[in-house]
Amino acid sequence: MRRAALFVAAALAWVGAAAQPAPRPDNAVVLLTASAELELANDKAIATFAVEAQDADARRAQAQVNQRAAAGVAALKKADPSAQIETAGYSSLPV
Repeated sequence: MRRAALFVAAALAWVGAAAQPAPRPDNAVVLLTASAELELANDKAIATFAVEAQDADARRAQAQVNQRAAAGVAALKKADPSAQIETAGYSSLPV
């Protein structure tokens, strides 16, 4: 009976050892790369531009800015007559 008990204990130890996962190295690295693409028709684009001018006379500087901004807006309208164009701001600072 003692032999049978030792045999069963040895068999269980062997089965338990076989069920253990193989040891992994400490420096194991898993790399995963994924990508996805979705093509859609263009529905909106925003373009921003700024105009600056410096002059000892603030009114001359203002006139230069207005002229350059008008030329920029005209170029945009020529490139896309259906474009919605808005001006956003105006400021003057002493130099």
